[in-house]
Amino acid sequence: MITSWRKEVPSPVVADQRLDYPHVVRRNGRRNLRWSIDLPSDEELRTGPLSTVPLPSDGRTDDLGAALRGTVLKAMVETARRRGEPACVVWGSDDCTWIDERGRTTAGNRPPSAEIAENHLLEDHDAVMESVWTIRLPDGCTASHLCIRRIDAVLVEITPGEPFVLGSFFDLSKGGRHDPAAAMMSRGRLKPPARFRGQPVTGVRDHWEVVGPVQPCRDGAILRDPWPEDLRRACEEIAGKSLPERIHRAAWRALNPEDPTLNQVGVLKAA
Repeated sequence: MITSWRKEVPSPVVADQRLDYPHVVRRNGRRNLRWSIDLPSDEELRTGPLSTVPLPSDGRTDDLGAALRGTVLKAMVETARRRGEPACVVWGSDDCTWIDERGRTTAGNRPPSAEIAENHLLEDHDAVMESVWTIRLPDGCTASHLCIRRIDAVLVEITPGEPFVLGSFFDLSKGGRHDPAAAMMSRGRLKPPARFRGQPVTGVRDHWEVVGPVQPCRDGAILRDPWPEDLRRACEEIAGKSLPERIHRAAWRALNPEDPTLNQVGVLKAA
């Protein structure tokens, strides 16, 4: 018998209420990562590069002026060229500058969403979760879970899945910054609360990683038509082996729920 249940995921808070500006977003496989940008003082703006003088948490870049904005953008362009990786500088909730790996810029008004990359900010930001069906795979497969979601009427995405890392505390916080792991320590071991960053904690991995619900892995997504045979082949390609019928039935049920009127929001389990 195949069972399914639904867990709601909190809706993200409006960006202006949670994020400081400016910040930079870089790609990290499937998910983007976001870092704060420290701004130079007036004196440093005249004499040197970016410093470690932070923008107030409620600050906006509307009033920074062309010189300061230009200094920030120049530094980010140089970094993108040096690393050979694209980035996006987010100035506000509806203002950003995309930078390609060659340093060319494109203005935009829909900034990318991103997961927090700095530990001292984790507790202030709920984890950004994808709405997917998850299926636990049998032992011996190349992935621990399948993640399935219908993109539209003619396209389905199937990916390997794993528990999402809500916080990784292998490194100590630097510069006297807040360390969320400090309050979780008990007799030299990490003992996280039942919920962290708006999500249920499902375990601790490698002693210092707090993990939560299953989410798609960074790589390995397969796009297919929503036909039973296509879905079957994709699931076994990700698993790396033949799968029992109960897994295939669960995968099909993920695309064809028993109640077609169900509003599927959040992380769901198909088996």
